[in-house]
Amino acid sequence: PISADKGSGPVPVIVTRTSHMASTRAILANLEAPLTQVFNPPADSPGQVPEVSDTSAAGVSVHEISLAPGFGLDYAVARGLVVVSTGLTGITQVFRHAAAMNGSPSFQSGLANTPSRVTSLVFFDLSQLLRLGEQTGLIASAQSATLGPVLEKIHAVGLESWRGADDTTTQIQIQIP
Repeated sequence: PISADKGSGPVPVIVTRTSHMASTRAILANLEAPLTQVFNPPADSPGQVPEVSDTSAAGVSVHEISLAPGFGLDYAVARGLVVVSTGLTGITQVFRHAAAMNGSPSFQSGLANTPSRVTSLVFFDLSQLLRLGEQTGLIASAQSATLGPVLEKIHAVGLESWRGADDTTTQIQIQIP
């Protein structure tokens, strides 16, 4: 997760590369309608009808999909990257390079020995992820009270994979201070 504005908590961000930006944009655009249908409230109940809009951040076009009150997905395809986030802040920080993930102490301790060529790289600060789950209601306070003391011991999780000529290697690192 990337830090959001003060008081709003972390913003999960997924970043991947693409060499086919036009077709990637088309594929993601074709997913908007089915995704909004899944989150469409029943006709006999209150709720927010999902909305799709366009904006820009850090000089790139961003598609915003508001799915429910307080929950949405934003995505951008630009500069050879596909960036998906639950907030415009995450996309802005990626394209402004405001928060380099590999500079954080958690990242350094979890994935410092990453090979030069990886096929997958996943990193998250578990404490930020748990805070986000509580803020969005995905983790109830009772669950947090039960799991909190155990999960607080895990600071960060990193996963990396790379492929050789005849094999694939995956390594998971868990940082417990």
